[in-house]
Amino acid sequence: MPELNREDRKKILKERAKILARAPGIQDDGIQHVNIVEFLIDYDRYCIPMNYVREVYLIKDITKIPGTPEYVIGIINVRGQIFSVIDIKTFFNIPKRKGFSNLNKVIIIQNENMEFGIVADSIAGVKSVPLDKIVPPPLTIAESVRKYVKGITEDQLILLDADQMLTDKSIIVCEGADEKNR
Repeated sequence: MPELNREDRKKILKERAKILARAPGIQDDGIQHVNIVEFLIDYDRYCIPMNYVREVYLIKDITKIPGTPEYVIGIINVRGQIFSVIDIKTFFNIPKRKGFSNLNKVIIIQNENMEFGIVADSIAGVKSVPLDKIVPPPLTIAESVRKYVKGITEDQLILLDADQMLTDKSIIVCEGADEKNR
């Protein structure tokens, strides 16, 4: 394969950036798609719509906060901003098979009112998923978990409902809140 010159490389990278930056919607095949970030927790594959992902950050230091629910791992400082970090497996009451290390990533999700981090073992990538290939979560999933799952893709990715997570009062930890309201 011939070596690309600088101009050709720049052109290719710009085209790739345009494709990756494209908002969810109708693509060339005429089918509605959603762009997602795929990640692993233990051996389970999750994804979240890219329009909710602010950034992915490598865990360097995490500060534990006493008196918070078990699913709150702690807080991290990302360039001067403080974010709470949650473990969704613990939040969903699903047993974890692995512990945390400095190789874990934090996916910082946000909307106009809230932002926090979700811990992930690794990031598998970014891709576009046809909306017609996403099915509702099975009824066998506990209702307490199902309300945070938008659907399952044909390749068995669990699509999280970021909007539900970012607006749900049970995820927000408030000083003085009793255990029932958390």
